[in-house]
Amino acid sequence: MNTLLQRLRTLPGGPHVVTYGTGHADVQIVDVQETESYSRALVRFPELGEMVVRVPVPGRHMLLNGIAALTARSVVLDHDLGEAIAALRAFRGVHRRLTRRPLGDVTVIDSFAHHPREVGADLKAARLSTTPSGRVLVCFEPTGHLRLHEFISDLADALVDHTAQVIVLPTHSHHGQPVEASDGSHLADVITALGGWGRHTDDPETAARHLADAARPGDVLVTMGCGDVNRVGDHLTRFLDDRIPSA
Repeated sequence: MNTLLQRLRTLPGGPHVVTYGTGHADVQIVDVQETESYSRALVRFPELGEMVVRVPVPGRHMLLNGIAALTARSVVLDHDLGEAIAALRAFRGVHRRLTRRPLGDVTVIDSFAHHPREVGADLKAARLSTTPSGRVLVCFEPTGHLRLHEFISDLADALVDHTAQVIVLPTHSHHGQPVEASDGSHLADVITALGGWGRHTDDPETAARHLADAARPGDVLVTMGCGDVNRVGDHLTRFLDDRIPSA
């Protein structure tokens, strides 16, 4: 990366390169704090000084995305930094990107993540919504047979590292033919082989019923994937509503 940056910065007529990050960078991020509902950091902008940046959605990766937007707008395009920070504080997130719904004594989170790094980052952020003894339970829908075949080990690692239980749905794909080890049942098997708790079902309602029955107070239930897994959330809401005592 350093070699690439040096080449870009010395390229005649090359782009205006600005780096940001927690290490050596033009825009330096320090003192990061994360909660279940927001992330904040002290950010040192070149020539603009130190500013507190707050993003009202969970996850360090969401904070980094926000600071990237501030860097592009204020450092590269030279727009007003204060206005940009104020606008970012009012940001309420994007649908299905860690959409959070407290339901009784548990929290349901919907995530669009489907790449191993995204899966790990969103699950780490979801963990912030649990109580100290709470767990993260997931219904995961893989995307694309070839994608799952290529990333099955990395996906299983991410899911095992950050969850107590994983229900895996069939692979969501509108094109391409199944290849070896490319369905949800194969991912569930790899999760189990790694020492995790993995099960496969073809039925979204069955997946939702399992999560609702397994949930304990303080748990977080995550529906994850970029296909139709959000249908599980509709069933889950109905099952969890049955657990909430009437007033």
